Amino acid sequence: MMGLAAALHLAQARRSVTLVEAGSELGGLAASCSLGDIHWDRFYHVILSSDENLRGLLSSLSLNEEIRFRRTSTGLQIGGRFQSISTPSELLACRDIPWRAKLGLGRTILASMAKTSIHDLDAETAIDWLTRHSGKKAVDIIWRPLLRAKLGNSADDASALFIWSTLRRLYGVGAGRFGSGQFGYVAGGYRRIISALENRLVQLGVNIIRDWPLANIQYVGQQHVLSSPGQAGIVADRVVLTIPGPIAARACTSLTATERSCLADIEFLGVICVSLLLDQSLTGFYISNLTDEDAPFTGIIEMTNLVDPGTFGGRHLVYLPLYLRSDDPRFALDDRAITDTFTAYLAKLIPGFSAASILATGVNRAAQVLAVPELKRIERIPKLRTTVPGLYLLNGAQIVGGTLNVNETLRHAEESIARLFVDTPGNETRFPAVGLWTRLPPWDDRLAQMENDFLVKNLKHHELLPGSQDKVLDLGCGPGITAQRLMDHVREYVGLDVSIAALARARGRIGAAENVAFLPLDRDWPVSLDVVKGQHFTYILCNSVIQYLPDMASIQSLFRALRNVAAPSARVVIGDIPVRHRFIREAMLLLAQGTRGGFPLQTLSSLFRRVLSQHLHASRAESPTVHDLTQLARAAQEAGFSVEVLPVLTRPSGNRVLLVCRPAQEPGSR
Repeated sequence: MMGLAAALHLAQARRSVTLVEAGSELGGLAASCSLGDIHWDRFYHVILSSDENLRGLLSSLSLNEEIRFRRTSTGLQIGGRFQSISTPSELLACRDIPWRAKLGLGRTILASMAKTSIHDLDAETAIDWLTRHSGKKAVDIIWRPLLRAKLGNSADDASALFIWSTLRRLYGVGAGRFGSGQFGYVAGGYRRIISALENRLVQLGVNIIRDWPLANIQYVGQQHVLSSPGQAGIVADRVVLTIPGPIAARACTSLTATERSCLADIEFLGVICVSLLLDQSLTGFYISNLTDEDAPFTGIIEMTNLVDPGTFGGRHLVYLPLYLRSDDPRFALDDRAITDTFTAYLAKLIPGFSAASILATGVNRAAQVLAVPELKRIERIPKLRTTVPGLYLLNGAQIVGGTLNVNETLRHAEESIARLFVDTPGNETRFPAVGLWTRLPPWDDRLAQMENDFLVKNLKHHELLPGSQDKVLDLGCGPGITAQRLMDHVREYVGLDVSIAALARARGRIGAAENVAFLPLDRDWPVSLDVVKGQHFTYILCNSVIQYLPDMASIQSLFRALRNVAAPSARVVIGDIPVRHRFIREAMLLLAQGTRGGFPLQTLSSLFRRVLSQHLHASRAESPTVHDLTQLARAAQEAGFSVEVLPVLTRPSGNRVLLVCRPAQEPGSR
C-alpha cells in the first residue's frame, strides 16, 4: 500500500508517475488470494473509527459508505480455556486474573494515554515499562502473551515505544472507549479497495508495470537507470523506493557504504499465516490470544466473527499467524508441513474441531513485514532523502510513534511525499508561524466552520462569490469547508494547504468529486506554486493566510506566484487581512461565538496559536502582524494586479479588510 499511496499523491500533484510492482498483484501485504472458491485478503486487516487517513482514502474512492463496523470480542487463553476480556466488566469478572494484575492493566492503559514524549520509551524495553506500570503478574498473565502474539521471539527485546504506540492506536482519541470492540471492514475486502485505487491511478495517468522485480538501480548522467532480469530497463528523473532496507541496500549501488550498511542492518519480523476455510466456528472471538509458549502459532483470528459469514457462503474463515524473524529456518518449510503442524495443535486446543471440518487451506508468507522494534531504533531510522540526488526511500521502518498498519502506512506516504516536493532540506522551518497550523486536531473543524461563515457573508455582500464557470484555486484550503460549499457551484476547485492533516480531513469530507482536488503545498510555497504550474484559474481565494508570512519579501513573492497562475479575467480575493491592532477585542468576540457554539476550549486553543504566531512574527524585524495597506497594494500592483480594498462587514471590531485583485495585463507580458 505504501507504493500505491505514494503514486496517488504524486499523480494528484500533476507529476508523471510510473508505478513498478515486483509481483503480479498490487497491494503488498494488503493483497488478496484465493482460498477454495473464495477470494479474500492474504493477511487479516481491520479498520478503526480513528483511522483518519484510511477512511479519507476510502471516501475519495467512494467506498466510505461500504465500511461495515461490528462489535467483536477478544479472548485470552487462561487456565486452559479461552475467556473473554473484551470489556472492563469481563476483565474484572475473570477469576484467573488477580485483582492486582487487573488494576495494573488499567494503570498501564491510562499511562499510555497520558504519555506524549517518546524518546525515553525508545530506550526502555516494553517488558520493563509494562512491569513498572502493571506489575509482574499482569505482565506474565496478559502483556507477555500479547507481545509474543505480535512479535514472536522478539517480544522480550522490543522497546516500550511499540506497546505505547499499539495502546494509543487502540484506545486513543477517536478509537473508541476501552473494550468497545468496534472493528470495521469494507465489503469485498482489500481486493475491492485496491481495485478502486488502481482505477483511480489509471484515471490520473499513472503507468502501472507488474511482474518487474528490481535488481539494480544506478545513477548515470543525472538520471536513474533501473534494471530487472529479462526486462527492458526503466529510466527516471526521480525514484521513490518503497521496499525494505536490506533489499534497497543490495539494489542501490550508488549509495554510500554507510547508507548501505545502515539499510542492510535493519532486522525484520516476518509472518507465516495459515488460512483455513471451515464448516464450523472455533471460539466465538475475533481474536483469541494464546499463552502457551509451545504453540506453533501465536493466535487465532476468526475473520467470520467480524465479516458477515454470508460473505463466505456460511463458511468460516480463520487465520493462524506465526510472527518470527525473517531469517528463521521455518520460512523454508513446505506448505503441507506447516499446515499439518498448525491444524494438529488446533485439534488439541479446540474441542470438537478435527481435520474433517477443513474445506480449504492456504499458506502465505512474508519475510519482511515489520522492522524489529529494538531499543534506540529512532537513532537508526533510514532517512527519506538519500545522498543520491532524486533517490528517496520510503518504508515502514521510518514510522515512529505508530504501529505498522494500513492507516499508518497511508499517513507516512502522504506526509513523506509532501516533503519531497522541494529537494532543499530545511524548508520545514522557513515560516515558523505557518508551522503552528500544520497539525490541526479534528475539533478545529468547528472553528473553521465559524470562520468560513464570516468569509461567505462578506463574499455575498460584495458579490464576490465564484460562478458556475469558474476554475477556483483556494490557497490555504484547510479541512475542506470552503470546498464543500463551492464544489456544486463552480466548474473546478483545487485546494492547497501545508497541513497534511487538514488535507486528509478535506478529502474525507468531500469524497470522490470529479471537479475537486486537494494538493499539498511546498514548504517554500510563497516563492512559487509549482504544484499547479501551467494551470490558470479564474478565481483565486487566499483567506487568513497572508498574516502568517514572515516578511514583506514573502508577500511580494506570493503576489508574483498568484499572478503566474491567474487567468486574464481572474478575481483574486485576499481575505482576513489585519490592519488595526484590536486583537483583544476580536478575541473576545470569537470566544463569545465559540462559547455559543459549544466549543469554548477549542476557540481558546486557536486564539493561543494566533498569539504565538504573532509572537513569532514579532521576533522578526520585518514581520507585519498588522498590515500597511499601501505596502500590500504596491506589492500587488508590482506583480501586475489592479487592486480594490473592501471592508470586512461581519467583524464588529472593524480591524480586517478584503483585498480584491485583478490582472492588469496578460500573463508573461511584463
